[in-house]
Formats: sequence, C-alpha cells, structure tokens
Amino acid sequence: MNEKDVVRLSKRLSNWLRHNPDAIGLSMDSAGWVLVEDLLQQAAAHGRPFTRAALETVVEQNNKRRFEFDESGALIRARQGHSVRSISATRPPNHRPSSTTARPSAPSI
Repeated sequence: MNEKDVVRLSKRLSNWLRHNPDAIGLSMDSAGWVLVEDLLQQAAAHGRPFTRAALETVVEQNNKRRFEFDESGALIRARQGHSVRSISATRPPNHRPSSTTARPSAPSI
C-alpha cells in the first residue's frame, strides 16, 4: 500500500467507525467495537473492498493512533472522536468486549 492508499482507507474507516456505521451496515457495541470480519464483508458488499493486511497497515501506520484492534485481533474500533450517539464516552479506554458482545441487540422501543 502506498501512502495515498493508506490515507484513503483511513478516511473511510474514520467515517464508518466514528461517524456513520450505517453507511455500510455495521453493527457496533456501546464502546465502538465491530467485528473485523463484518467490516471487511460489509465494505466489499458496498463496493469498497480491502484486505485484512491493508487494514492492519492503516492501524499500524496511522500517526494519530486513530484505530485499534482488541487483544484477539477479531474486533476493531476508532479510539476517539465518535459522533455516533450510542457510543459511550464513559467506557474505560482498555475495555475489551468479547466477540459475542460485538453485535449489539436491537434497541428497545
């Protein structure tokens, strides 16, 4: 990946993981975690495919450390700057949900 590709993917990830997960049908928990596999599949289904290797490059090379994987590598999230109302700003920064909690239930009405 060249620098331009890294920046382009980083901007898309920022949009999807910080502001507009519904744009590609992502489900995130209250701490902003999404399953990496879901992110890859949904991006591809919406005409924006990229590889796991490209995702890892963006996470590693982002100079502002905008994204992080959980300890297992199965989940990813934006670390700050969410405009999605369902993301809790009170979660501890080291909170790591299990992959079973990454799919939030439907909101109650």
